[in-house]
Amino acid sequence: MKHLPHILASLIVVALLSPAGASAATTQIGQAPPTGIANACDADSAHVQDRSGADVTYVVPSDGVITKWKTQGGTGTGKMALGVYTPTNANLSYIPRAESKAKKIKPEIKNKFKTHIPVHAGEVIGLHVVSGNPDCRYYTGSNDDQDDAMTPAPPVGPTPQSYGFAQVGRRLNVAAVIK
Repeated sequence: MKHLPHILASLIVVALLSPAGASAATTQIGQAPPTGIANACDADSAHVQDRSGADVTYVVPSDGVITKWKTQGGTGTGKMALGVYTPTNANLSYIPRAESKAKKIKPEIKNKFKTHIPVHAGEVIGLHVVSGNPDCRYYTGSNDDQDDAMTPAPPVGPTPQSYGFAQVGRRLNVAAVIK
């Protein structure tokens, strides 16, 4: 009890010195790999990260807003959009709920984009390859990783879609920041 006044005083000082916006935490999900290891994807395809190893998640942990996303440009070029998908109870089935504007992917650099997409806990990020053959995924060789794909890419809307082309041992080449 005799240390209580000192502890309270320390907490007050910390609270007063903390920036006002410090409570807005950010979380990164997904992974944009190092250059040179990504694989090209077909135009007009949609990809959802069904599962990934323990070191990275593509699942939105809590409600918030995606404010930025990035992808590693490889040798393939084209346009991609960040997608947000709601899982359903059916295997390999998702509802394409939201999508960023399509962005031109520059080769061999980290491509970073601003966006504003409200998200909910449990949703999953993915990619819509709009045109060309940009590098949208990379090979890990792990059975813990699986990219589910669909061609042609479905429109955003309330209808569940089957992403039946499962690619085990692959991760999507995308990371997003949630506030």
